[in-house]
Amino acid sequence: MVLDKMIHILDIIFPETQRGGYHVLTNDLGLNLNFHFLLIIIKAMEKRRFERVKSLNLVRFVHYSQNLIPDFEGYARTLDISKTGIRLESKYEFPEDSFLDLDIAINDVILSLKGRIVNVLKYGDLFHYGIEFENIDEESQKLIEDALKLENKKD
Repeated sequence: MVLDKMIHILDIIFPETQRGGYHVLTNDLGLNLNFHFLLIIIKAMEKRRFERVKSLNLVRFVHYSQNLIPDFEGYARTLDISKTGIRLESKYEFPEDSFLDLDIAINDVILSLKGRIVNVLKYGDLFHYGIEFENIDEESQKLIEDALKLENKKD
């Protein structure tokens, strides 16, 4: 249970590394861990359940209110993407557990997907959103997987 919570916190805190740090763990979990122990934990958790690649693309989105009525349309920037979700950066603030329609350009194809905001972090004037895809079809998932493979070949 504690390990699952640690993994979750590490995954959502720092988008540039997808891993958290000592301050995050000690404050959020009330743990008193030394830095070397944390490095061991972080290294052990480096393998994600689903591969994620850094991706800087423009995304058009429509946000839905609590009653599932479209209430805002705008643009955001992707920070990374996996076959189950995406991390977006935007200047607009939305609550957790709200829904978005997303138009994402991947390999010259526009994917229209639905997503749910599963976490929100504020960085200065910007917001970072962890978005989990909802009911993604096999074709879209395959397109994302192919993009991940292509991106990994570049690294």
